[in-house]
Amino acid sequence: MQFDEASLNSLLCSSCIQQVAGFDSLQPTENSWNCVLCFGITDDSFASKVAEEAKAVFDKNPYDSKTFSLSLDFPTTLILREHIFEKIFLAHCKGTLATVPFKVRCTELYIRKIEAVTSLRPTPSSDLGLTISFANNEFNSSDSDFLFRHLPVEFCSGGKKRRLDEDYEEGLAARYTKVKVTNIMGKLSDEARRSYKFENPTQACEIVPQFEREAVYIAGRYCKFSRNLPQTKWTDEENTTYPLPDSVADIISRVLIKFTKADNSRFSSSGREDIDVRMLGTGRPFCVQLLNSHNTQQLRGEKGKSFLRELQEEINKSEHINVRDLCRVTKEHSDTLNTVVHEYDEDDNGIEKRKSYTALCYSSLPISRDAFESLTSQAPLEIVQPTVVRVLKRRPLIDRRRTIFKMEALLLDDHHFYLKVETQAGTYIKEFVHGDFGRTQPSIAELLQVEQGEVDILELDVDTVLVEWPPASCL
Repeated sequence: MQFDEASLNSLLCSSCIQQVAGFDSLQPTENSWNCVLCFGITDDSFASKVAEEAKAVFDKNPYDSKTFSLSLDFPTTLILREHIFEKIFLAHCKGTLATVPFKVRCTELYIRKIEAVTSLRPTPSSDLGLTISFANNEFNSSDSDFLFRHLPVEFCSGGKKRRLDEDYEEGLAARYTKVKVTNIMGKLSDEARRSYKFENPTQACEIVPQFEREAVYIAGRYCKFSRNLPQTKWTDEENTTYPLPDSVADIISRVLIKFTKADNSRFSSSGREDIDVRMLGTGRPFCVQLLNSHNTQQLRGEKGKSFLRELQEEINKSEHINVRDLCRVTKEHSDTLNTVVHEYDEDDNGIEKRKSYTALCYSSLPISRDAFESLTSQAPLEIVQPTVVRVLKRRPLIDRRRTIFKMEALLLDDHHFYLKVETQAGTYIKEFVHGDFGRTQPSIAELLQVEQGEVDILELDVDTVLVEWPPASCL
């Protein structure tokens, strides 16, 4: 298609004629949504309608925010069309906004409309985002065919001309994404651009306004007093029933969700104890990510600290857990906690963190007094633990070297004793005691010279998790 003023007749809406083309002689499309360049999105009355729909969504499910930031999600074909129109026609256009990118023109229009009807103030720094999606897929097939015809290598992964799926057209259309089109459209030749046929859309864009708030992160430490409560809900893969209908994560998150009106939450912690293990002392570090919270003003400033103390008291009404040091942290802080967990669960390196445990143990064979008295002098010692049998289904098989820093022991009788140990984080304590079928070297059973029998833990408590958490700057 060569430039010809008359060739734009009935292709553009009145808004695009004024803002982009600048030719008063042009005949506009019958309906604004017939426009080949904007699909009616730049039409003032259409923008007003979209703003009213956004207001309806906000009124139905309000947020306690006075600001918003705006994102517009356009049909993929508009990216391609704007590029081709710019290369073929733009140098000849005289519109008042001809050199202003399409997205900038639309953003200015919609921000103004939405601010007027919602009284929300637009600002890029707002934690409340409004995304308006405009959907029209009727050109996906023809556009993907066009790109495949002119850029077969770039448009198809692997650099081969081949059938992409059993259904050829669907295979091409599946690759017709915004990222793909943006990355390759600059490689189109002028000849290819001129061959593109600007067809009028036959239907208006469907619109979906959606508000979403940035995640809120609440940190603290929890103690668990029950030997019948998991940290998080057990999955179907574990093929068991819940000993209790709740979990630590449920008890904490339920209160936070209720008072912030979040849609959902994600719970993370510095390690985890087994269901039958109590978490005592100052508790285990945790962080809850609250997704799309509708009420967050009460978490800000000094009043936020007071509000979090109220939430802490509400959580602590549970007889099974207790939380402390509840405070708001940043995403970066949360990521740091998750990194610590990863380092000690998956590899041998990282900043040294320690945990201490108290275990009531039983030996099926009588314990030698001499071996028992020499037990505490064995520390510090290094043990080697191949990935323990009970977690092999979800962890890679590697050898983990861990340090046992201190051991204290109290013999109760010939078969029972208390063991208090301080270890490097990531040590599997149960396997350190019973040996995991001889796979952990050395084990308590070996050190006590009763490896021919069975040594196991009857009760286990985590006493301390030595991690600086929450960050002092957040308390």
